[in-house]
Amino acid sequence: MRIRTKLVLVNALIATLLLGSLTYGLSTYTSRILYNKTVQDMHFSVSQLAQNVDNMLLSYEQLVDSLYSNVELQHRLFLHYPSQMVAQDTYNNYFVPFTRWVKANHNLIRLTVYTDNPTFQFADVKLIDSEIVKSEWYERSLKSDMNIYREWTYNGYDTFFKLKTFRLINRIKVESNHNLFVAIDLSEKELYKLTNWEDQNKRFMMVLPNGQIAVDNFDQDYRIRTLLDEPELGRALKRQGDSFEYVDPTSGNRYWLSQQMLESRSSVNGMRILVMTPLEELSANVHEIERIAVALCAIAIGLSVLLIYSSTSRLTKGLITLARHMQKVDDGRLTERMADTGRRDEISVLGTKFNNMMGRIESLISDVYVAELNQKEQELLRKEAEMYALQTQVNPHYLFNTLNAIRGNLLERGDRDNARIVMLLADSFRNVLRQERQLIPLKEERSIVKTYLEIQKFRYVERMQYGIEISEALEGVLIPRLALQTIVENAVIHAVDRSKTPIRILIKAWEEDDETYVLSVTDNGPGMTADRLNEVRHQMYEQSNGEGVHLGIRNTHQRLLSLYGEGYGVVVESEPGVQTVITIRLRKFPVQQ
Repeated sequence: MRIRTKLVLVNALIATLLLGSLTYGLSTYTSRILYNKTVQDMHFSVSQLAQNVDNMLLSYEQLVDSLYSNVELQHRLFLHYPSQMVAQDTYNNYFVPFTRWVKANHNLIRLTVYTDNPTFQFADVKLIDSEIVKSEWYERSLKSDMNIYREWTYNGYDTFFKLKTFRLINRIKVESNHNLFVAIDLSEKELYKLTNWEDQNKRFMMVLPNGQIAVDNFDQDYRIRTLLDEPELGRALKRQGDSFEYVDPTSGNRYWLSQQMLESRSSVNGMRILVMTPLEELSANVHEIERIAVALCAIAIGLSVLLIYSSTSRLTKGLITLARHMQKVDDGRLTERMADTGRRDEISVLGTKFNNMMGRIESLISDVYVAELNQKEQELLRKEAEMYALQTQVNPHYLFNTLNAIRGNLLERGDRDNARIVMLLADSFRNVLRQERQLIPLKEERSIVKTYLEIQKFRYVERMQYGIEISEALEGVLIPRLALQTIVENAVIHAVDRSKTPIRILIKAWEEDDETYVLSVTDNGPGMTADRLNEVRHQMYEQSNGEGVHLGIRNTHQRLLSLYGEGYGVVVESEPGVQTVITIRLRKFPVQQ
């Protein structure tokens, strides 16, 4: 990997980790603060909403108080009238103006008065009959000792106005033996006007002191419901407090529930205002901040990588240029020099030192080149004479005895592996220095090949395996000296040495007919392409100039042709990625004694 790439990757990784950690920490901290602030604001808004509801309910209660202060109207409600006409005049002159004034200043569905005066009965002035007496609100009002008794109740669905209503029941004790009840029916939409949640996902509820759910914008049913109809909600309100996370058991939706109790007066004491906000809405701003933080982090990382790449490129440009010049020098171009970049840093110092070094090298080469040329010829002649002298002076028996002495010393030390290598090396020298016969028995050639392969196994270990399958009947036939050795050596060089996977070399011999026998060397190496195989065959059959990777095969083939004639020699077959098979066809000769 190039140094520029390494520097860019390391610096980019550091910048990514730092910016990512910083972004994660800041976004987490900011999100937590924003979430807590949102929950706090939600609780404050619910408190303000509860105050607004309390004020609205108080305004209607004060409206009823105006009837209590209207002594003249109260007196005429309890008078016994001699005829319906007289009662109608009183109704038109006193009661109707009062109701018009009330409805003109307040949004009421209806205003109903309940009296025990049978002579004053109209559509909105009703007699307290046996059915009214049996009602729950009437019984509760009689149990109260207060002169003015107020109670808010849920009235259910009004079939005439086609909407859900809740009612204020107000008892005014006028005389010791008379009771006056005033009922004001309000639409639940009056409460929705205090909020902006009617068409949103937030759930708004008003729970009366007796547990009745007077307002619920999620309720599509018209029946009268209480908290007992939602036991999970009731238990959560008792257990969790005024602000907590709530999971709707029906839909599985998660909400943040805030409640506020009304305790300003007895009529609303115990009344609750509940607001359930989906957690997704509370977390919307938090998620938006997280998305912005991630986007900014990605942009910052991208800009950091660009800046790192730009600065690193400028920093390593000189090093890359220096490496390129050094590579050219390594290729033999000793006249390379680095141009002056105008920079004044360590890299420019390296460039200057490089130029000075190359100048001195060129000067030294110029000084010694002529002298070396003059000495070369003398040196070659001297070495040739020395080699000749060594060849004539070295006694093969002395060499073998020395190798055997080394082998014995290694065996005494317990180093059997190296002792075996020395033994194989001695056998190899013995085979090479043996008398120069052109033809030797196949048995001797097999011994030479086996010694060579055993030495190679110490080099390649598990990467090379071999097998020799030569029958005893063919051990006496003659073969040109080192012909099989050359083919086996070619398999080791071109198959084992160039492959990283285990290679097996298999040597076989068989009779083709009474006059001919065949040797084959097979390896499962990389093989040759068709073009390369044609090139090798061309070198073998066409008199080439002696250059090529498979020179040994060519020489062996030409040698066999000269000994045996046409029809004999070497045949090369190969399949890429599978195997290479080299076959030698030979003529039988009688064993020489």
